[in-house]
Amino acid sequence: MLLIITGCGVKYELTIEDDTLTENVNFDLIPKPDSEYFDEEYYQSKDFYNDILNSDISVFDEGLSERSGYYTKEITPNGSSNNVNLSYVYKNGEFQYSKIINSCFEYRDIQIKDKKVYIHLSGQFYCYDGSPIEIVINSKNKVVKTNGKKDGDSYIWTIDENNSQAIDIMIKTSDKKAGTTIRDYIYTIIAIVAGAIILLGAVYYVGTLMGRNGVNDI
Repeated sequence: MLLIITGCGVKYELTIEDDTLTENVNFDLIPKPDSEYFDEEYYQSKDFYNDILNSDISVFDEGLSERSGYYTKEITPNGSSNNVNLSYVYKNGEFQYSKIINSCFEYRDIQIKDKKVYIHLSGQFYCYDGSPIEIVINSKNKVVKTNGKKDGDSYIWTIDENNSQAIDIMIKTSDKKAGTTIRDYIYTIIAIVAGAIILLGAVYYVGTLMGRNGVNDI
């Protein structure tokens, strides 16, 4: 598991929507050639290479949870290597039991309740092997607090030699959809008030009309 999130070209991405979190890990799988002249650190061992290609990869930390689940795996050939994408959808607070999160981050504070999400990862990053790792969090919920670098609808952190011993990744979302503003609330209130006025007007008109018809009957 540590090897999955280490090495060149690794991107860890998390997407938040309500209280559902979708995890994606993307990396290149490069087998070590049969030669002593190649740098072993740049290539994965053949056993690791074959395990990734042919075995199911568990999502949860068995020491913390009895849950069972495996990543959906997509393999894309790219010359002599393969690009691997692992994905899994966490529901009902399952994300706190993620094997990657619990294996790689020293301190973890994860709170998911009533469609509100709070994630704070800090301390040493155990999976750092000398190559920068990009952490990307996308949120379809409104972000109320974060220390990530904003890029469109995403927030980005880079783990490298300067911060791998003391990382600080924090994001907090509300239960409102992203893009909801005070102006949206004002428009909603105006629409409700306008609807109520139209409804009351219709009721008054119908009542007046019925009253006139009653007088004419007499």
